[in-house]
Amino acid sequence: MKTISYKIVLLLSILFLGCRSEDKKKTPVLTREGKEIEVKYASGLKILDFGDHMIISVENPWPNAERTYRYLLAKKGADIPQDVEFDDIIKIPVEKIV
Repeated sequence: MKTISYKIVLLLSILFLGCRSEDKKKTPVLTREGKEIEVKYASGLKILDFGDHMIISVENPWPNAERTYRYLLAKKGADIPQDVEFDDIIKIPVEKIV
C-alpha cells in the first residue's frame, strides 16, 4: 500500500512541477484510442480519456530523461485493456495518499 502512495505523491509532484503559464491553444483530439484531454498549465503530459479509464503519459520527467512513463488510471470495476502498455495502475477515486 505504501508503494502506491509513493507513486501517487510522485505523480502529483510531477504534475505540479511541470506547471507553467504559457498560452497555447490546443484542441482536444479524438484518437482511435480515446479522447485527448487538453492540459493548459503543464507541459510534457498527455492524457487520453477512455470513459472508465485514462492513460497519462509523462514525457521528459527530468532533464535528459530518455523514457516516457505511462500510468493507467482506472475506476473500480473497469475493464482494463490487455493490449495497452503502461508502467503502473492507479485506482480512482484515490482514497488515501499517505
